[in-house]
Amino acid sequence: MPPNQVNEFNRLIGLMNVANRELSMLIGGQAHIANELGVREAWLVSLTLWQEHIDEIREALRVVFRRPASASRRRLEAVLDWRPLDSDATDGTQAVPEKLIAGLRLGIAGQMIGCWVYLRTCEVVIDELAREFGGVDPLKPALRSELDQTKQELLTIQEHLRWLQMEVVLREPLEEELAEIREWVRERASV
Repeated sequence: MPPNQVNEFNRLIGLMNVANRELSMLIGGQAHIANELGVREAWLVSLTLWQEHIDEIREALRVVFRRPASASRRRLEAVLDWRPLDSDATDGTQAVPEKLIAGLRLGIAGQMIGCWVYLRTCEVVIDELAREFGGVDPLKPALRSELDQTKQELLTIQEHLRWLQMEVVLREPLEEELAEIREWVRERASV
């Protein structure tokens, strides 16, 4: 390599390493959060469906429990006689506390927006790095796939939440958020 190209070569290698090491940890962390969001979304759907169908469930249980009691049926009755700890109702009519559902909805929405913004911030900065490489993506294919799959997972959760009348707006990163990651990348690339 000609001596006059050494500094530029080292700078580009530094940028490529930041993309595939440090940014990969950020992307991996957000992929983990998105996976957890999928679990929390499933929990929210289950609780919502339970709440919507509690009267049907109670009636089905009444029919079953009109029969003579057996030992196994008494054990089943004991298991099914669940009342939430914060239930105000003494007859067990409050099957799922509304606070729990509301908290899940709020938590899922907040985490989704944060995760999306973080992924988009990484993606914008990586696209800027690609311009440094003549348009070539500096990410390894597996990491690019993880980034794309995580974004798709969040979009799928967003669609599912619409079925629950929950609109989560996944915004683009603010300039301050982009500036912070850009600065971090520059610092890490020069190490």
